[in-house]
Amino acid sequence: PAEKIYTMKTDKREHLFVVHFSSDVYPAERIQCFTSKKTNYFENKFRDLYTAWNKKQPGYEFECRAILYKIFFAIERELAEERLSSSEDKISEAEEYIRENFSDRELSVDSLAKRSGMSDTYFRRLFLKRFGTTPLKYINSLRLNLARELLESGYYTVGEAAERCGFNNINYFSTFIKKEMGISPKQI
Repeated sequence: PAEKIYTMKTDKREHLFVVHFSSDVYPAERIQCFTSKKTNYFENKFRDLYTAWNKKQPGYEFECRAILYKIFFAIERELAEERLSSSEDKISEAEEYIRENFSDRELSVDSLAKRSGMSDTYFRRLFLKRFGTTPLKYINSLRLNLARELLESGYYTVGEAAERCGFNNINYFSTFIKKEMGISPKQI
């Protein structure tokens, strides 16, 4: 914004474009800096903006606004791509965390979403998009595989297997096994 006072340092190889503008929107507390990976695009757009402003052809104000809006659109699109990439990285980290901690009784979709810095709904949506299943079904499939291994080994009782798989309630564990496998845990 035109009324903001600031300083910026760049190294000698950089070209810095600064656009001052007035707006009816309340100014932000701090200036947002943006460094693009598509420098040629922005360099060309700013050059077009500079040329249009200096030529002062009829309608140049509209042309300059149009170019500036294209610049803002490109910035917003690139920032959105970075946010999405960051979210995908967080989903991968969450999946790794699930694999390492699926037998933890305290593990929940809500705790995973908080750990990833996302809302519960957004986390579920990204997880489903990435893995083709909900986080809870993913966790339960890992728990089911472990339960099957433990029970087939013959070394664990149903209660011990339930505990090792992260189930708080043996009855729920038995119901879960019966629903998923079609047989009771004792029949495995």
